[in-house]
Amino acid sequence: IYFSIMKSILDTPLKIQHTYDLKGSTLGRKAKPKESVMKDLDILEQKRKLHLGGINRQHVLNQLKRDATFLARLGIMDYSFLLGVHDQDKEDHIGGPHYEFKDEKKNPDDVDVVGLGKSLINQQDEYIEWEHLSWKPAASLEDSSVDSSLMSSNCLCSPTVSLWAGSSEGRHDGPCPYTGREDRGINSIVSKRQIYYCGIIDILQPYNTRKWGETVVKKAQGNSEEEISCVDPETYGNRFIKFLSNLME
Repeated sequence: IYFSIMKSILDTPLKIQHTYDLKGSTLGRKAKPKESVMKDLDILEQKRKLHLGGINRQHVLNQLKRDATFLARLGIMDYSFLLGVHDQDKEDHIGGPHYEFKDEKKNPDDVDVVGLGKSLINQQDEYIEWEHLSWKPAASLEDSSVDSSLMSSNCLCSPTVSLWAGSSEGRHDGPCPYTGREDRGINSIVSKRQIYYCGIIDILQPYNTRKWGETVVKKAQGNSEEEISCVDPETYGNRFIKFLSNLME
């Protein structure tokens, strides 16, 4: 039995005013009325940009490419980029109905554990050239060929206690490697009072026969790979990176 314990990407005492679940696709990717989590079409219609600055933008995109490369190698797709935005100019107080963290002794059932994920590609390891990536069928997460030493402290995935055999090695629980913020937030360079919290979530969906069939059906209905969420891991990863790259400045 394997257990994966994950820390919420939105684990901050600051109130999150805007939350987005982004996949890089557009078909059906719009929040319904009264839904608090917005999606790809919503952020495009709002023309929201993530003002990270040149250096941080490059760091974040490089790490996202590493994460997406690794997930594609495992045959994983359908993951999301969870983005939470705190805007102190709109509301500057602690807590909120969904993101209130008072102490560490609260009922575990009340914790908003948002998402699944971790990065296993170390920045010190030889960089896998994104444009030469060739997707292969999904490998089991139990595959001994996947080395837990590849885990990166600079991950854009949800901080996690290691998925591997109950080991506590590879725990990602430090400050943001790009800003030094203990809550792992990234300040906007346009408005210092706006803070972004982000990471990759939902990383356990393999591109199996059911998902392959969904791709075939959606394409047969006249939808393109740019529109539908369900595509092969390599196409998914490339589209995912392209979408987020266009959002970041």
